[in-house]
Amino acid sequence: SKRLPEEQRNAWKDRITAMIDNEEGAIIRTSVNDSPIETIIQEYNYLRGKWMEIDNVGKKSRVPNCIYSDKQVPDRLVRKYPLKRIDAIYIDNATEANRLRRAFPYLGHLIQWEKSVESRLPIPIKQLMTETVAPTVKTNSGVELTFEQTEALTVIDIDTGGFRTKQNKKQTVLHANRIAANEIARQLRLRNISGIIIIDFITMKHEADRSSIIKTLKQEVSKDPIHTEVFGFTKLGLLEMTRKRESVAIAELLLSNTNKKVTFSTLTHVFMLERDLMEHSNQNEAIYLEINPIIVRKFKETIDFIKLQAKLTSNVYVKETKGQATYQIKLAGSERVVIDYLASKANDNVDKLF
Repeated sequence: SKRLPEEQRNAWKDRITAMIDNEEGAIIRTSVNDSPIETIIQEYNYLRGKWMEIDNVGKKSRVPNCIYSDKQVPDRLVRKYPLKRIDAIYIDNATEANRLRRAFPYLGHLIQWEKSVESRLPIPIKQLMTETVAPTVKTNSGVELTFEQTEALTVIDIDTGGFRTKQNKKQTVLHANRIAANEIARQLRLRNISGIIIIDFITMKHEADRSSIIKTLKQEVSKDPIHTEVFGFTKLGLLEMTRKRESVAIAELLLSNTNKKVTFSTLTHVFMLERDLMEHSNQNEAIYLEINPIIVRKFKETIDFIKLQAKLTSNVYVKETKGQATYQIKLAGSERVVIDYLASKANDNVDKLF
């Protein structure tokens, strides 16, 4: 990495050169300074072993054939962050947790299997997904951010309608813009927004104030593992910045159309339902839900029933109804409670999904 000081580059070059064999090579990233040499050796040996496996599969495979496919989640996500930034990794699948420990042995002590991952979160996953794609973000201080993503760029507008302070007008504007700058840096990471980004801060008349906001924003985006560059203010008072595009934005993954009202796609609802079933199954013997037929069809096309059934400890009863926009879990509890409830609705067309 060119961002490493020359002395450190040379030191790491000597260490790695002593490790490589024959025609091997290595790319040393900036984050290497956050890791002990033992960790680097472990990772290098793992990569060497993985390459030998790939090479062996390639020699035995008929052409054409896929000999290796990287797992985007969670492998790429784990590799994105420096070791010192990771406090813990919780996974709700024991097999996947063990595979990840083998893939990243230096992270083994941080990887934990958790049957109910959602219990580790400050808010439910569904709420997190909704907030992540909502066009408006309200901070605790009252400053509001509005995000509008287009094909060419992302525009962020700042509103201080709910912001209250005893400072004078100049100090109020600067304080509000600092709050906005901190939250914008966080939201860019959370929403995975990339490309050209234009920010309409509250107008500041003094160059010193604009420089202060640029400094604050640069400090915050420096925490981002994805390269982000802040250019400065235009003559119209708009701040220009860019963030490297490494994958699609969260809104593109979750929404049916990012230019319309927030509407989750059918596939997103399917995965929401799968997680809801697993969460309720941890605490209940039976689950009754009403669901739109379109969601049912997509669910059966997408989800591996055998694997899901192995994870569920509950019986799942389903009523298909066009009156339900997506799905709703109407009742979860003991088998007897659910059966009695269904018996009271004898005319309903209820099927047992599992």
